Amino acid sequence: MHMKNWKLALQTLADRKKPKEDFPLVGYEVHVPAPLPFPMDLPHSDEIMEFYRICDGGMLGDYVWYQLDEIHERNYFWQMYLKDVYKNNLPPFYHAIHLVLAENSEEFPLIWDMSTNLVDVFDMKNFVWLHMHLAFDDFMNELFDVEIQSSLDDSWGMALIQLERML
Repeated sequence: MHMKNWKLALQTLADRKKPKEDFPLVGYEVHVPAPLPFPMDLPHSDEIMEFYRICDGGMLGDYVWYQLDEIHERNYFWQMYLKDVYKNNLPPFYHAIHLVLAENSEEFPLIWDMSTNLVDVFDMKNFVWLHMHLAFDDFMNELFDVEIQSSLDDSWGMALIQLERML
């Protein structure tokens, strides 16, 4: 089954009133929304602000999404860490247009580009973009797509099947 509405799936995962099924769904958890608003001095979009209205980061698939109280610090870290990655001094990360939202299990940053609305992962081993070419909404829909995720991650795929039963 294909979940077209990532917001509904995320809200269901964030809803603490509904009991979660057994493993593996219980291993994926998002935090309750933070009482503070999204920091407007960071790049943002309506969809990203909606994500943080539903939850305050957490574990989704292969990604650990930052909480609002750490998002400035993590973005500053990546800005400094990546500034000298290329010899020509053109960093892959510009704080005015890029927002690091999460890290995957390899500790590669998941970066949203405000100028294109595209999400991509920066490969820290090879210092290249993975070229996912997905808008934020499309990325999120794929993140909650059972068929796609089952082929990538058995545990998250099974968790999504359990989550679909709760919708």
